[in-house]
Formats: sequence, structure tokens, C-alpha cells
Amino acid sequence: YRYNLTIALVELSNVSILLFDVSGKLIESQENIQNSKYILNLTHYEQGMYLIKVRTGNSTKTFRVIKTD
Repeated sequence: YRYNLTIALVELSNVSILLFDVSGKLIESQENIQNSKYILNLTHYEQGMYLIKVRTGNSTKTFRVIKTD
């Protein structure tokens, strides 16, 4: 569970979570999330910075995550 990132969602309408590497390449996406919590497992990704975009209804929020050892 060391590399699990829990994302708590307030709005549950048309929620999508997108994970990008630092170069902007989409490496994982999950659409139509119906739970108030989403666990993103980063175990199989290299160390470095990632961008997470959370889309809910009409808004998008972007978060930076740095994976280290």
C-alpha cells in the first residue's frame, strides 16, 4: 500500500481521473467513477513526477504527485 494514492471525491457526476507522466503522455485513465474514494496504485510506475487530472462535471483540477523510494 506504500504507493497507493487515495483520492476522495465530493462530486460523483461524470468523474474521470487521468494520470500523465511529466512529458504529458497519458498513462492511465478511469472514467465514470461511482465511488466517493478512488485508489490510484503507483507501484508499477517509475520514480518521478506525475500529473493527475480529476474531471467532475464542468470542472477539472490538476495535481502534481512525486513518487520516491
